Order: sequence, then C-alpha cells, then structure tokens
Amino acid sequence: MKVKLGLRRLAISCLALALLLTLVPLPASASTYELTSTSKTALAQMITAADRSTASKLDQQYKQVQANQAQEAQWDERIRTLHFANEEQIAKLRTAIRQIDDRKIAQLEQQLQQTKNRYKPVLDMNAALNKQIAAAKPLKNKDLNARLKAQSDQLKWAVQVARDDIRSKEQALKTAKSNKAKTTKKLRDMLAAIDPVKVQVRSAKSTISATKKHAATAWKHANQAVRKKDANDSLKALGTLVTVSRQLVTEKQKQHGLEVKISEIVAKVTREMPRN
Repeated sequence: MKVKLGLRRLAISCLALALLLTLVPLPASASTYELTSTSKTALAQMITAADRSTASKLDQQYKQVQANQAQEAQWDERIRTLHFANEEQIAKLRTAIRQIDDRKIAQLEQQLQQTKNRYKPVLDMNAALNKQIAAAKPLKNKDLNARLKAQSDQLKWAVQVARDDIRSKEQALKTAKSNKAKTTKKLRDMLAAIDPVKVQVRSAKSTISATKKHAATAWKHANQAVRKKDANDSLKALGTLVTVSRQLVTEKQKQHGLEVKISEIVAKVTREMPRN
C-alpha cells in the first residue's frame, strides 16, 4: 500500500515538474497574459498535492491554454505577413492603374504636336490667303481674284492632307484617353471589392479586442484561484481560459481568411492589368 502511495506521489511530482518545465514565455505576438511566477509555483504545488485525476486535468488544461496561445501567435504572424504583402501590392496596383497607357498617351500627344508643327506653314499660308481673298472681293479686281483663287486651288490638296493627318492624330489620342479611362475604371471597380472585406477585418479586430478583454479577466481569476490553491476554482478558471484562448484562435483564423480574400482580389486585378 505504501509502495502504491509512493508511486502515486512520484507520478504527480513528475507531472508538476513537467508542468514547470513547460511554463516558458510565449512569443511576443501571442496574448501576453500568463500566470505570475508565484501562481506557477502554486499550480505546481497544487498538482503535487491533488489526486491523480485532478492533477491530470489541471495539467492538461494549462497545457491546452499554452498550446492555444502558441497557435494564436502563429496566426498573428501569418496575418501580419499577409496583411503587409497585401497592402504593398495594393499600393503598387493603385500606382500602376493610375499610370496605365501614360507613355502611349504621351507619345501620341508628342506626335500630334509634331504633326501640327510640320503642317503649320501650309495652314498659316492658307489662312493668310483666305484673308487676302476675302479682302479682295470688295475690290472686284478679276485678275487679282483669279490669281488668289489659283493659289488657293494649288494649296487645297496640301491643306486637306494636313487636316486629315492632324485629325487622325487627334482621334488616336482621344481613343487612347478613352480606353485608359475605361480600363482604369474597370480595374478600380474590381479593386474596390476589397473595401467591404476591410470592413469585415475591422469588425473581426473589434471582436478579437473584446475577446482579449474577456481573456484578461479570465487570467486574473485564474491567478487568484491558483494562488489560493483551490483546485475546483482553478479547474473552472483554467477551463474558461481554454474556451477563451480557443475562441481567439478561431477568430484569428477568420481574420486570416479575410486577408486571404483580399489577396485573391489583388491577384485577380493583377491578372487583368494590361500587358505592355
């Protein structure tokens, strides 16, 4: 009988020692709430003094809380990494969308201006000749009118070519600007699908914040119960922590899922970007 009792105490002592060895600081990204040093010692002592069933439950509950916090830290890191990647890509996309066809439009504007400059002498000459014709009409000088008309007829073909060429360049520029406007609107509308998801992210953060406040209260109760070495209250408090910490993991998973949605929208818009 004494041997069995000794073995039981040895087993519980080993359990308490194992628990102390697992009471390591959590990653900075996880919930920073923990049992105080005094509470950790009290928990180990309580486990040593408790019956095997109670000791096992206390140990398992606390380990589960720590496991949940470790998972939360992992989700925090995933969320942070994906969020920064999304924001960086969104910023690049907004810039790229704004600059769509800018080089092409600049080239067309340059071509139009060069074309106008090239035909300017002909058009200026035609304008001046038309003024002379208008001024000569009241004079009723047939020879002068005939000479001016002959000069005007000689310029007609060159003037028509100039006007057609300029009109063609203007139309090309107008079409390019219209296409740019349509493309940028389409892509911005696609990118705007992120906005409602970001609203969901803010809602998720609000829920997480409220849950963390609940967790803070639960940790306070757990510390109090453990320091008093009240096994029943400690089991209840740690049970609450298991539930709350698991809820935080679930909510962080949901937040990560929303970031995934954003990344999918970003990828879709990226695929629709014009290829130069």
